[in-house]
Order: sequence, then C-alpha cells, then structure tokens
Amino acid sequence: MADNDYDSLSEYYTKEVDTGEGTAGPTPLKVLDESTVLDAPLDRVLVTVYKRGEITLSEVAAETDLPKPKVKRHLGELRLQGYLGIEYEAGEKYYYVKSRWQTEEFPSGPVIPLVYQYNLLSDEQRLSAIKEAIDEHVAAGDVVADLGAGVGVLSYLAAERAETVYAVEMDREVYEKGREIMAEQGIENVTYVRGDAREVDLPEEVDVVMCEMLDTALAAELQVPVMNYAVEQLLADGGTVIPTAAKTSARLVNSDYEFHGGEFRLPHFEEYGARESERRSEETVYHEVRFDEKNAELVEQKVTMTATEAGLVNGVQLNTDVQFGEGLDYTGASPWLDAPLNLPFDEDIHVEPGDEVTIEVSYQLGGGLNNILYDVTDH
Repeated sequence: MADNDYDSLSEYYTKEVDTGEGTAGPTPLKVLDESTVLDAPLDRVLVTVYKRGEITLSEVAAETDLPKPKVKRHLGELRLQGYLGIEYEAGEKYYYVKSRWQTEEFPSGPVIPLVYQYNLLSDEQRLSAIKEAIDEHVAAGDVVADLGAGVGVLSYLAAERAETVYAVEMDREVYEKGREIMAEQGIENVTYVRGDAREVDLPEEVDVVMCEMLDTALAAELQVPVMNYAVEQLLADGGTVIPTAAKTSARLVNSDYEFHGGEFRLPHFEEYGARESERRSEETVYHEVRFDEKNAELVEQKVTMTATEAGLVNGVQLNTDVQFGEGLDYTGASPWLDAPLNLPFDEDIHVEPGDEVTIEVSYQLGGGLNNILYDVTDH
C-alpha cells in the first residue's frame, strides 16, 4: 500500500489491491465500515500509519499537517480502540496498525460507554469503598489526577478537598457528559482532559493518582498499564495512589451449564442474574500488585488448588480483591467491581477432598478477556 495515495479509509475500501498473483483481491484489513465508526481526522491518521508501516508521532503530524497535540490524542484513541500498537526502537516510539482490529467495550474490554456509567454509580459498595479512600488520602491543596474519569464522580468527591483535579477520559461521549455535569454543579476546580491515560501529558505533577479501571484479574481494563505510566510520569515523589493494591485468586467450581436440555459451557461473570456455582476449593492467590510501583504486564502462572469437597469440577473461578487505600481492608466483589469470573474446562474432573488440580494461566493485563489462556495441566 506504500505506493498508493488514499486520503481516507472510505476511499481505500473502494479500491481493490493486487494480491501479487495477477488477480485483484480484497483489502488486507477486515474492519467495519469505518466511515460510520471513525471521524475524518481519525481515519486520515489511521491510513497514514498503515501506509508507512511504522511511524513516529512527529512523522504522522508532518504527513497529515495536523498539530502534534491533536495527533497524539488521535493516536491514543486509535490505540484504545484496538487499531494501533506501539514499539520502541532506540528510545523512539513507533506506531503500527495491528493485524487484528477489535473494539472491545465493557465488560470484555477497556471502553465503558456512557450507558453503563449510571450502573457504576449505583454500586454503593464500590463507590463507598472508593470514597473512604479519597476521604482518607486526598488532603487540602492536593493536585489530583483521575485517570479514566468517566463522568467524574471520583473527581467530584476529590474536588471537595483538592486544589485541582485533572479528569482524564478518552471516550468522547463520556468526556463531554462529564464536563457538562461538572459545569452544571458549579465544580470549578475539575479540569477535564481528553486523552489516553497511558500517554496523557498534564501541566504539573500530581500529589494523588486515582484510577478505577479495575476488573476481575485486571485482564480487560487498563488499570496496570495506566498506573505503570502514572507512577513514572505523573506522580510526584512521595505521592499517593488510589487504589493501593490488588490480589487475584483462583478456586475450583462446578457450574450449571445445562439450559433446556442443551449444554452451553461459556465463560461468564457470576453476577447479573447468573446461576451460582458450587465451590470445590478455597481460593488460591496467584497474582498480587501494588499500584504505587511498576508492575509486569504479563501474567504467567501455574496455580494448584486443593479440593475441599467431593464432586465434579468443570471450571475455575477467578476473584480479585482490592485495597483502595493504605491501611484499609481489601474489598470483595460487588455487582460492578470485580465480579467472579468463571472459566469452564473442556471436561469434567471428579475430585475428593485433598485432591490437587493444577492449571496454567496466562494473559496480558489490560489485553481483554479473550486474551486469557488457561489449561488443566495436572489432576
């Protein structure tokens, strides 16, 4: 494609490409109709990246004749939507178009649309735990970053004490609604910033970083990648993070997958009206993080669970508990905070008390639920 000159994806889609075998074939990218998904600046930036293969932010700005701050925001949005990846070479960041394009929304991915924001606010167990941490750790005069701010409830709570709150949000609709809500309520010390929290530049260092992009196993949302960036680039020395830590565990379960005579073994959250599984073991913690330090973004673990009850086992359940502030108790699951995630096995296993079952599990933190790989290795 490097020799072609297309101004937009819509034009590109109407062209056929040479397969190299003397016949015309479809484009190498299989995507939705981008003219209905992407705004004009985004599709121009995306085509520019694709034409070059690998390209820096400065080169995109030069080729598109767009200001660097806008290009950075557009590249961040395309990354968040799953179109672009990044590589580092000699300290320089290069963007490229990923071979597999996907936009994953909650609960399987990092983008939480506006329609779910009310549900998040309605989870009182979740919101009360976060408010307790804010009340404990945000002091008068603090500068606060709220990363993945949504419609701004955490910013609103922090603004009661903080001097300034930077509310960073990528989703356009959510960002605009958050700004509107702050204006309607006369909150003048919350500044909304539209951008990717993994790359955002703020005008000053912050005393407190808040980031509630939590999910079960930290697998789908961007909590760890965002906090890795924040503690290195945004947080002042001696600063505070909310939440503080998280730990993920696994336990053996037997779930009912029969529906009207058919069997449907599906990964599922044990919430939102789902049937409750039978527990066959205690929880075994296999992954722990502290958000005030940089964490590895790849999880690769062997997890051995010991049966406490006799019966069939047909899956493993993952649970994540969170400590929102130093010295505070770890929270359990609630409807919109780390609901138990059940992953089915291909075959049933019969266990007696004391029997051990070992699985291998691996996934990229923030990579989406469909990137969780697991297998029974010993029983």
